[in-house]
Amino acid sequence: MNTHDRTVGTPPVARVATARGEVGVLDIGSGPAVLLLHALALSAELWRPLATRAAQETGLRFLALDAPGHGVSPWDGRPFTVEDMAEDALSVLDALGIQRAGLAGLSMGGTTATALAGAHPTRIAALALLDTTACYGHTRVSDWEQRATRAVELDRAEQLPFQVDRWFSARTLEERPEEVRRVSSIFLRTPSPAHAAACRALGAADTRHLLPAITAPTTIIVGSEDYATPPAMAEELHVGISGSRLHVLDGARHLSVVDDPRCWPLAVEHLRASLEKGASNDEGSGGT
Repeated sequence: MNTHDRTVGTPPVARVATARGEVGVLDIGSGPAVLLLHALALSAELWRPLATRAAQETGLRFLALDAPGHGVSPWDGRPFTVEDMAEDALSVLDALGIQRAGLAGLSMGGTTATALAGAHPTRIAALALLDTTACYGHTRVSDWEQRATRAVELDRAEQLPFQVDRWFSARTLEERPEEVRRVSSIFLRTPSPAHAAACRALGAADTRHLLPAITAPTTIIVGSEDYATPPAMAEELHVGISGSRLHVLDGARHLSVVDDPRCWPLAVEHLRASLEKGASNDEGSGGT
């Protein structure tokens, strides 16, 4: 992996060699590790300002991953699944020698996070699910096939208004246009074929059967105006994951981690506190 100092300046998104191939990873900070999984058609760059600030404030190490064909992660052009993306994330932990980590997933990244935390519960010490779902419903295959088709038939710029309307509230559009432009530029750089493949992965995804297997302390956050993964989907996660907590942010839309200033601090505090508690419990159980 690139040896750029993770704590100073702006580290690049580097390709990490894993048992499953190379994965793009933005590595910021030092301390207990937290994986960050991005939303559809975006990349690890979405997390850069959020992770940079949180690493300075918390002493956590943030590892933001690129999905196949997104950011700098290579992709062979073949279909992939949410389960594939979960195994890619696990392979990054293995490659970096990290046994247990926190995990935050946004939208597509959250669906992937449920697959990872449910299939490998001993590897995830804390979980934050942001504007996401375990399943998009009984029409999901046809719905997402339509979106996959649009992803390759329309120019990237033509697709952007639909995305921006779902991502951001009117307040963010008015008060933080530079952040809207930053996120939009990530979308515009994402190759349309990879976007389409990710759409099909979401259409095929159903991780509801894994929710009872999730043992990590879990917080679920959703915007009240999230039309992509509405509060009812978050409620289903809440019911399915024992002991989880649900927060509905009034007025926030789908990218609440960017759209609403309450979201990211709420997620980070949960991850930090859960990781600290887990470390304390590990130390307390090791002596005799």
